[in-house]
Amino acid sequence: MERSGSRLSARVYMKNLPATLLVVAALSSAAFASPRAASTPKERMKFVKVTRDLELKPLAFNAVQQRQWATDFIVRVPDLHLEVCDGVISAPLQLANQNYNNQLSMQFMYSSAAFMIQHPKVKDPVKIQTAGVEGALKAYESILKVDENARFEFLDGLMEQKKEGQLENYVASVSNTCGDLAEQSPKHKRHLLP
Repeated sequence: MERSGSRLSARVYMKNLPATLLVVAALSSAAFASPRAASTPKERMKFVKVTRDLELKPLAFNAVQQRQWATDFIVRVPDLHLEVCDGVISAPLQLANQNYNNQLSMQFMYSSAAFMIQHPKVKDPVKIQTAGVEGALKAYESILKVDENARFEFLDGLMEQKKEGQLENYVASVSNTCGDLAEQSPKHKRHLLP
């Protein structure tokens, strides 16, 4: 969503219809809210805290309210410009068990945005999205502690890639299919291993 006159805006690249509909539904009330001023340091700190809480306790009693607040924050603040590639994690999750795929897809976005807030000088979309995947994997591990039947083969594969130091390479390769994101990523940063 672009806002004229804003330094940055919240924009989400999604190429998968179910995932797009999920995001539209989750963001619809916030999208029509009136424009607001830039986020405050206190709001940004709260967003990062909420994101980290959701990574560690994605099934907590207040998780739905936390996700609603985090979604509203991403959409309404004019100083946060978030671009994510659906193919990195959201689209593959839509093919999996539907019990937790929406929460994990949203966690990918929240963790990406939290990384941007904590590392404002990092502009490489591959690094930002890698942080998002890492946050989603933390939430996945937390879910497995409560529901061991919630295994996703795809996420188990990403956990292996993370252990092998290949997660950023995975994100870079998938981001190549998302057009603008791939063009913005510095090529020398996408090839970390010889």
